[in-house]
Amino acid sequence: MASIQTLAPGVAEKLRASLVINSLEQCATELVQNSIDANASSIEVKVDIAGHSLQVSDNGDGITSTDMERVGVRYSTSKCSTLQDLGRIRTYGFRGEAIAAMTEMSLVDIVSYPRDQKHIYSTIFRGGERLYCGRTIRQNYWSEASVSKLDLELEKVRRAVETLALISPQVSFTVIDMAKDAKVMTLRKADSQLNRITTVLGQALSSSLAFVKSIDDPTYSFTGYISTVGHYNRLYQFIYLNNRPINSEGLNRAITQLFQQSSFSKDSLQYDEDLRRSKERYPVYVLTLKCPPCEYDICADPSKATVEFEEEERVLYIVRDTIITFLERRHLLSRSAALTLRNQTTTRKRKSRAKSCTGNAGDLASLGRISRVKTSRPSRVAKPLQHASVNGGDDIHHEDIDIEDDLEFELD
Repeated sequence: MASIQTLAPGVAEKLRASLVINSLEQCATELVQNSIDANASSIEVKVDIAGHSLQVSDNGDGITSTDMERVGVRYSTSKCSTLQDLGRIRTYGFRGEAIAAMTEMSLVDIVSYPRDQKHIYSTIFRGGERLYCGRTIRQNYWSEASVSKLDLELEKVRRAVETLALISPQVSFTVIDMAKDAKVMTLRKADSQLNRITTVLGQALSSSLAFVKSIDDPTYSFTGYISTVGHYNRLYQFIYLNNRPINSEGLNRAITQLFQQSSFSKDSLQYDEDLRRSKERYPVYVLTLKCPPCEYDICADPSKATVEFEEEERVLYIVRDTIITFLERRHLLSRSAALTLRNQTTTRKRKSRAKSCTGNAGDLASLGRISRVKTSRPSRVAKPLQHASVNGGDDIHHEDIDIEDDLEFELD
């Protein structure tokens, strides 16, 4: 296991944005991702919304005594050290900012029992300063908050953990409401992603899940599961990039638009009450796009959820073709309709290639891969558990828009 080191100034500058954490949902996401990076197979999340307190425990590799002294220092990480490393990131974390950001707005107590070591190590921060001990800080905002507000924040934390659980079936997850001493979510290890998806989404939505796979492409692969049983909102739509949850407005729009152009909306209304409840139905899916890390940049957004692709139109082409094939095979699109949509996809791809060929390729080539100019906007238990607890206060497309895009905006 690599030791924690401070990033060189030149590397830190390429991260482009500083991480600020302002919610328990964000804390939970960052800490659970750290646990997965540490090879944990069991993760427990305890949360007290009213007390603004969060504790994440895992059975991962742990933090050595030497590294414990470096934890919490901004831009200090064991997962990245050079500019070249930024182009081949394989972990959720690499910025070295999450713990530091938490220490600046809360009381942070980190306790670790590293593998193959006899002693337990800990460090405590408060207000960005390293301490030996500290007291819990609570905010009036939470004590005065309504029950519905507290429930909403708790649901956000549960949702954040659930999103990571869908892509990590080999890990068990537990979320506990400390205020009520009640389990909010329990997910045992699953032997496949499909079983984990079924557990999370429930039998009704999972009953018609079908596996999808993209056409052969030397760089990109697009796989996952889609259900032909729709939902009345977009709550059950998940897209991952190399197992990282992302917010890709462009990809979500493309998928939703294709489903709306098929007979899906009508066929997915199973019961009369469905029609009364909503005239629109949204597809349910858990999809993963995989490609080399050098093909995209996630440094534009501190949360690492917004992505800039090197070949955005190529990605969009693969996604659209995969969905069109799925709809045709499920008899939700006629052969002629599928052919028409494929021709539209191919035309857009050719236009994109022609546009890129007329650009200043020489100027772009002279820039570094990480800092190059973008031509489009973002797509929008054998051993004791280690734990980290926190207590404290409180998508753009090319300028040429065609009729298809106008329709998307109207539908949204």
